[in-house]
Amino acid sequence: MDIFAVRHHYKSADYGVIKRMLPGALLGVLLAGLFLGITSEAGLKLTIGLLSLAFCLQYWLGGERKQSKPSALSAWFWSALSGFSSTAIHAGGGPASIYLLPLRLEKVTLIATMAVLFGLINLAKVIPYLALGEFDATNLLTALILIPLAPLGVKLGVMLLHRVSQERIYQLCYLFLFLSGSKLCFDAVIAFV
Repeated sequence: MDIFAVRHHYKSADYGVIKRMLPGALLGVLLAGLFLGITSEAGLKLTIGLLSLAFCLQYWLGGERKQSKPSALSAWFWSALSGFSSTAIHAGGGPASIYLLPLRLEKVTLIATMAVLFGLINLAKVIPYLALGEFDATNLLTALILIPLAPLGVKLGVMLLHRVSQERIYQLCYLFLFLSGSKLCFDAVIAFV
């Protein structure tokens, strides 16, 4: 999916934002690879879920704060958390969104930037996954079966992106962030019970 998404979106991505985020994201992937065996999956899901929910609630209840020049520390923190959670629990979108959404990038630039960033993160994740033996026959067969759907999914996403307004895209991003945060919290609570 990343190959098709990056191939379509790479020209529209904001490489300045990616340049600020990529070092932290790669650090997060490295740390997750080192600590994957001792990291509490449920605890990480709850943390990322609660952060995502709090960010959405702050936006909906307190209004949005426009961030014209993001700090380097903010980029490093959220992207490192994104790389870590993407590697550990496949949920890096929340922390990346917490950094990216307040930037109010143009909708195509936002989606393209996320596509390229996560394409690079997912490529970096291959190293720890290989080292940890995560690529088994079931995972590879599932990926092989789903490959034909990847270009269709990207094409449908691009079609919708160009038909939906800028404001609606951002509303949907916050809604999906809220839903994924809720799901992560639910999964964590179930694991703790």
